[in-house]
Amino acid sequence: MIAAGSDARVIAIGPARRPARAAAAPRGRTVAWWSGHRALWQRVERGIRMRLRRDGCDVVHLTDARLAPCGAWLRGRLGLPVTVDLGPQDLHAQEADGRALFAAADQLDAAFVFGCEGEAALERRTTRVPMVRLPLVALAPSAPDPRTAARLHDLLGDGDPRRPVIAFAGAASMAECHWFEEDVLHAMDDAACWLRIGDDSAAHASHGDGVPSCCGALDDGTIAALARYADAFVLPWALGGAAPEADGLLRLALAASGVPVIAGDAGAAVLDHERNAFLVRAGDALGFRATIDQLLRLPAKQRQYIGEEFAAETLRRWPAAEAAAVYEERFAALAGRPTIPAELRIA
Repeated sequence: MIAAGSDARVIAIGPARRPARAAAAPRGRTVAWWSGHRALWQRVERGIRMRLRRDGCDVVHLTDARLAPCGAWLRGRLGLPVTVDLGPQDLHAQEADGRALFAAADQLDAAFVFGCEGEAALERRTTRVPMVRLPLVALAPSAPDPRTAARLHDLLGDGDPRRPVIAFAGAASMAECHWFEEDVLHAMDDAACWLRIGDDSAAHASHGDGVPSCCGALDDGTIAALARYADAFVLPWALGGAAPEADGLLRLALAASGVPVIAGDAGAAVLDHERNAFLVRAGDALGFRATIDQLLRLPAKQRQYIGEEFAAETLRRWPAAEAAAVYEERFAALAGRPTIPAELRIA
């Protein structure tokens, strides 16, 4: 994630957490079991000290907010600046769940958050840790989640290979879910195999009777697994709940998946009609049915080309280099090594 112009030496701790996954992770408890395991922190400290002796280090970066207590402890032990990524699910955690996290984050040197909504959410929880706003970026799909891939194989392995597969995002509102299933899904005469993403409470075991099967949480691992099976992604509504940035990140992840996207125009700022998605007026059941029907009438190869073009346009318009430059600038400032402007670098 560090761009070429920085001399800062950074040790990253935590999972390789992509922006899309950070936005899509399920809401719930934020402080994980390892926040109280001092032995784990001591092993991490030994690893960093070995790295210090070998390569040197200027900044420790935590890719998971649940490591903030560990980071605060390491900061005092090592005397190094420590930064952390805070995703929308961390910023909107319940007060009881987030209290320890934000108390620890207050002791760190910077928190990377997404956009204005992320800044506002962090300001409501703490005002001590300096905030660094990250732009929305699109990234190529990660490796499929193994459990989701196995679940999809069980659901679709014995199905008709000529029957298109359409994945749609589950709704937080029962009224929205009922509207889509009654006015769109059931009105299409069981023309496709429907898969619901991110609504485990409404999961069904069968997919042969027109009832959608749930295939996992809406995150980058599920999206990557679905990209091997799905002929289209359908997004009838906003996805991110209280965080618009979460909605934008999820839409970018889907648009970069290589699968055609059909989306409602409400909250679709990162999607552009016929450039990286087919946009339909929100609540227009007839428009959704017509667009889905037209897409399914195309040969499978043509649908694949459309998905690839959507992905290429998404990655071009929302480059990861912009976020890398933000990380680079802050890491360099914390290390006391200003970033060299591009025009002054030696080719």
